Amino acid sequence: MLRSFTRAELLREWLTRRGYQPLRSDVAADLTTGTDLAAHMGREVADWLRHIYATAPPQLLPVADGSTSARLTVVDSTSRRARMILPSESTRVLAVRLTGWSRAVALSPPGSEADLAADNPFLRPDSKRPLATSDPDGSILVCPAQEGATVELLTYVAPAPEYDADDEAEPIVFDPLLLASMADFNPSSANIHNPNPI
Repeated sequence: MLRSFTRAELLREWLTRRGYQPLRSDVAADLTTGTDLAAHMGREVADWLRHIYATAPPQLLPVADGSTSARLTVVDSTSRRARMILPSESTRVLAVRLTGWSRAVALSPPGSEADLAADNPFLRPDSKRPLATSDPDGSILVCPAQEGATVELLTYVAPAPEYDADDEAEPIVFDPLLLASMADFNPSSANIHNPNPI
């Protein structure tokens, strides 16, 4: 179940789970070295947020629908491929469906077996087994696409919110189960960039 967190709540969770804050409420500890622990740890929380939005299971994150803002242009009428220009805020695309397709599909990586089979006239995708692959330019190639087809479904993980000092900014939403990953997170070796550029 998704829940909203403020930046102060996330920082408090981070400090507690990483051992910087005592678990007892009758004890207080202060730093006298002049180090701004909240600012330093805030950067680590921001890295952790980017990491979970890039790698966590989609059911633990907010999902957005971009079907109304995606644009479709036919690239090759012979192979019936089209290029889908995605909304700028889309990150990890989860499912795509065009008009005329019998089902939605997840993205296949470029060069995958399904992608290579699309060029074979005997194995070419059809409405019962469509194909969507990511393209290095940030768009999606879809097949088959008829002239005049429209995007019925485009779901993606909502982009990671910016973590800044302004606690009044939009809340950060994810499943509280992900808080457990704070203790094991290593900012220096984490994948904080999106593994799928789309």
